[in-house]
Amino acid sequence: MYEEQQLETCSSSFCSLRLPPPTGAGIFVTTVVAGSVALVKPFVVASRPFLRDVSFYMVAVFWTFLMLFRRTTSLGETLGYLSLYVVYVVIVIVSSFIYQHGDYKIQGEFPLWLLILLLGLFLSAIVFCSTSNDCPPKYHPVFAVLGFMASAVLISAAASEVVSVLHMLGVVLSLSNTVLGLTLLAWGNSIGDCFSDITVAKQGYPQMAISACFGGIIFNMLFGVGLGCLVQMIKTQSDVQFEAEGLLTWILTGALGLSLALSFITIPLSRFHLDRGYGIFLLVFYAAFLLVALLTEFGKIHI
Repeated sequence: MYEEQQLETCSSSFCSLRLPPPTGAGIFVTTVVAGSVALVKPFVVASRPFLRDVSFYMVAVFWTFLMLFRRTTSLGETLGYLSLYVVYVVIVIVSSFIYQHGDYKIQGEFPLWLLILLLGLFLSAIVFCSTSNDCPPKYHPVFAVLGFMASAVLISAAASEVVSVLHMLGVVLSLSNTVLGLTLLAWGNSIGDCFSDITVAKQGYPQMAISACFGGIIFNMLFGVGLGCLVQMIKTQSDVQFEAEGLLTWILTGALGLSLALSFITIPLSRFHLDRGYGIFLLVFYAAFLLVALLTEFGKIHI
């Protein structure tokens, strides 16, 4: 979803980077969602994965800030931006390995729903003929994988509709892109993460939930913004120019960087204990940030 919202083409050689969706959702996830996980299930976070995720996200935010400050980026820098996510994924996979070892229609003709119906009937017939009510089949774990995939698709579809409705409300209320991105769009885009991470934490997997808080937003920022810039460069055959929407953009980026820096410092000092006090602190931080952002948008704060 984020990838479709990154760039707004203004002319053949100029575009406006829409930072609020990834950064607005980023600060929401790293404060509200992470804070909610800490409130629901206090736990001791794994030190190395936590420091790794926060460090990579801080680098991504700082890199994005530099591109926005310079108001331009080149092809080489964009490829490096995308490569940062590839490096992050490789490190996660290698670390895990080391730890464990010691569209509506198809081709515009055939309706997708009919294909799914026919395929479902075929598979249902196979299951009906090859199983009994006495014992589960050997391939029973496959159903768990299919159920997970179906749930992910349904959540994605529901979240997409929520984002569309929120975007319409923002247009009707005449809110700027920045405010829309850090409030309605950020909440809409992150509502799936919020409920899923809290549910995972309640089921006794808070480490998985806190890892998801950072892993998803790292992908959204690096891959979403980077891919959007790369596509724009291919279309225009020139560097991408960025346009910051006033003071609010800098407040948003700075608040995100500050929240990450505070987590990077306070969590190790507390011996990597994520307790309810830290969860309340994150929620208060987000409320204070949102208050400052809205006061800035409505002209109450000037610099």
